[in-house]
Amino acid sequence: MFLDNGTFCKIDGIFQLSSSPVEVEMDSEYDKMRVSSVSSEGIVMDNKYNAITLSKNKDTTLMMGIHIKTADQYDISDYNPLRFYIYKEITEPGDYRLRGAVQAVIDGTTVTWTPMSFSGLFYDIDDNLGNEQIEMTITGNKLEEP
Repeated sequence: MFLDNGTFCKIDGIFQLSSSPVEVEMDSEYDKMRVSSVSSEGIVMDNKYNAITLSKNKDTTLMMGIHIKTADQYDISDYNPLRFYIYKEITEPGDYRLRGAVQAVIDGTTVTWTPMSFSGLFYDIDDNLGNEQIEMTITGNKLEEP
């Protein structure tokens, strides 16, 4: 993917589990993504034939309900680069889990989740607003008040 200023962004991978298996073949295309290799180690996809330009206020489908959303931000510069996130659109009713970044249980560490690492916290990408955070201190293998 290319940003408006000509810089490059690479998606290293998307991992998904499903109860409905899908047969995957080399060179199969799913929206903007193409299967480039299939092995027992995994499936690699790329957008070799579908360049994706990231510019303000765009919602681009990568593949099968997975999108990239860019901010509708006024000021885009080296100091304030265009913000974007990847998301999966779910339209079926049901209960879903929003998972934050995975942390390790290490005695004496403090772990923090912000809107950048946990989508369950408020964040407005257009105005870059969101200052909530969850912070936990690990003592042994317990969460205790610091």
